[in-house]
Amino acid sequence: MKVLIAGGAGYIGSTVASACSDAGIVPVIFVPFVITGTDWPTRDGSGIRDYTHVWDLAAAHVAALTRFDTLPGPVTAINLGTGTGTTVRELLGMFNRVSDRPIRAREAGRRPGDTAGAYTRTGRAAHLLAWQPRYDIADGIRDSLQWAAIRDGLLPAGADGRSANADRRGPAEH
Repeated sequence: MKVLIAGGAGYIGSTVASACSDAGIVPVIFVPFVITGTDWPTRDGSGIRDYTHVWDLAAAHVAALTRFDTLPGPVTAINLGTGTGTTVRELLGMFNRVSDRPIRAREAGRRPGDTAGAYTRTGRAAHLLAWQPRYDIADGIRDSLQWAAIRDGLLPAGADGRSANADRRGPAEH
């Protein structure tokens, strides 16, 4: 199965998530989040991505395992995602509505190799796996923040592969 954007504890996504933490959406309050590319032909000019909650992805993988013997061919590509695009500004806006510690943002030009956006077609996952996502962006952000608040107390030091200063690096650009 192909996950369009991967990474995270409660929310799968690379934009606000990696700007905030390697493990999910964790606020980096000390530096502004950089929105790169604000002149795309999208609803608000920022790039579109398909952010998918980690629990939805887990459910899709369980569905694939339970239907493994009935899937067509020796290899079957199944895209996983919400099927709807969310712009970077929309994601940042939702983060700021859900979080009690909003993130400041600033705009910058496009990065080399960036595209206006991408999101999945979910028909094959619905048909072959009887799967569709259940969680929305607010759920993912809320769950990521809850996980971030307790993660360090639950995992042994270094278990998540992050250095002790991972959350203190400079602003990510997306």
